[in-house]
Amino acid sequence: NKLGRAVEQSPNAIFITDTEGVIEYTNPKVSELTGYTEEEILGSTPKLFSSGEMPQALYCDLWGSIIAGNKWHGVIRNKKKDGELFWMQEAIAPVKNEQNEITGFVSIAEDITGTVETSQELELLVKERTGKIKELERERSKQEKAVAIGRMAAWVAHEVNNPLAGIKNSFQLIKTAIPENHQYYHYVNLIDIEINRIGLITKQLYSLYKQDGSERNQFDCITVVKEVISLCESSGKNRSIVVEDISEEDNCIVELPENLIRQVLFNLIQNAIDHSFENSKVFTKESIADNILIIRVENRGKGISEEDMQKIFDPFFTTKSSTKQTGLGLGLTITHSAVKTMKGELIIKNQDNKGGVLVEVRIPLLN
Repeated sequence: NKLGRAVEQSPNAIFITDTEGVIEYTNPKVSELTGYTEEEILGSTPKLFSSGEMPQALYCDLWGSIIAGNKWHGVIRNKKKDGELFWMQEAIAPVKNEQNEITGFVSIAEDITGTVETSQELELLVKERTGKIKELERERSKQEKAVAIGRMAAWVAHEVNNPLAGIKNSFQLIKTAIPENHQYYHYVNLIDIEINRIGLITKQLYSLYKQDGSERNQFDCITVVKEVISLCESSGKNRSIVVEDISEEDNCIVELPENLIRQVLFNLIQNAIDHSFENSKVFTKESIADNILIIRVENRGKGISEEDMQKIFDPFFTTKSSTKQTGLGLGLTITHSAVKTMKGELIIKNQDNKGGVLVEVRIPLLN
């Protein structure tokens, strides 16, 4: 009687089957756990609780073990009468008589659904945290690399800039001494252009190492955009490309580092021009939403390949033709660094429906 009461009151689900697996006895916990009444369970087999999600090999292993006279332990996902799934930690053992013959099987199972779900949540959380840690490590590695490259770039720029200043000053004296009707005078302008281009490259190298002009001031972003557009259009590159500002507001007053904003705009607009189809347009748009300045620059070109998209912010990487006179592939690197300095976000994506590339800069404003 005491043994019977212990089984009846057990916190675990217990049932006994015959040698064919037909259930002959079940304690109240089985009904409580599965939702089936004792009458519905008796005469059935454990297939009544099957979820259909466990591999057939598991049941073959289970049945093979117990009919051979061995115990079986495992975790099974079963299904309640209302269709709800649950996990059970189950132990099944053969019941033998005095002649050591198997007369049936007894199953003792514990509901571990909460434990399994917690374990799955922990596993998911660990994967998520591991992914974040790896991403942070990659970001730190990139930053360390960028700092090292920046220092080297600043040193190179310094070493180049000093003799370049002497060359430029000396050349200005030579330039004024050569008359315009001289047969080699056209080379004078070419040399002047190349000296200025070297100066631009050294400036980019300095900018890669240190972002200047981080002091905030109040200005109209739309006015700045139009001024930068004029500067890009007067640079003499790709005059067939028209840059058009399509902002809907009359003004866009912000308080940000104006010099950095100008640098970002110039690099993005010039980059959009360089990668546009002939006789196409580059569009710019500025707006403020949720206390964030949003600047959009889009062009009509062939877009960026998936492989190149992974490297567009790397120093000295460029997709421009080697036949063109270009810088060192620092434009987007400097732009990305400037946007991060302002705690902003730089998003670049292809426009499959229109063609070309859309660049979006999102910079938080002061409260």
